[in-house]
Amino acid sequence: MTNNLESLDFSDAFSLMTIKNVPLFHGTYREFVGSIMSKGFIPSQEDKNYLGGGIYFYDGDMFSIWWRFKDEECIKRPLETLMDDEDLENEELTELTSLFSEKYGVMTFEANSLNLLDMDNFMNKEMFDKLYTKFYQKSFQNKIFETTVYDFLFEKMGLKKKFDGIILTTNLYKLLNIDPYRNFVPQAIIPYRIYCIKNSDITINTFEYMIDTTDMDTCLRFMVLKEKSLINNRKNRRQ
Repeated sequence: MTNNLESLDFSDAFSLMTIKNVPLFHGTYREFVGSIMSKGFIPSQEDKNYLGGGIYFYDGDMFSIWWRFKDEECIKRPLETLMDDEDLENEELTELTSLFSEKYGVMTFEANSLNLLDMDNFMNKEMFDKLYTKFYQKSFQNKIFETTVYDFLFEKMGLKKKFDGIILTTNLYKLLNIDPYRNFVPQAIIPYRIYCIKNSDITINTFEYMIDTTDMDTCLRFMVLKEKSLINNRKNRRQ
């Protein structure tokens, strides 16, 4: 399927975006905090990662909490209270923050400079969609997700020579309107950026970010806003 593409170098086919001194955040379980700080991250290789294999970060601590821990019991319980339009008492927020810190952690690092494949860039998106179409058409099962193409670009087609990773804003849609591609990109009510770092060497100087009650309150209210918006969208579709 891909033999004819492997001989090509696509490192200059995409435009480069460089960001400097931007703090990024990654949610994890407490048991992994020490290992991450001493040995660094282990890149994820799960099949359904949005941007392929790598280390995933977000541009805000609340987004890293929401994305990683939205299904955990300690988050779901206070969320139900806020969904009923009842506020959390300060004591409840303090207890929740303490419980969260016992079980989970948010890691942060600030890269001096990151060279990124910017998937918010229209020309990059257009080029990627053309490549995706070729993969999709050559697949016998027609079940090629974009993660497959990202991994192939970086591992086989030269992008690791130029790019440290990928950046994507979650509420920007792809150009193709075919399954399964159109439904695979995460969508958010409030836009936030996902960073998939392919070059793990740059994440060595990583520290724990200390979550406080303000961070937790902001995160929970964001989650409520998103959930209520999704509920309203479902209602509107039925009408």
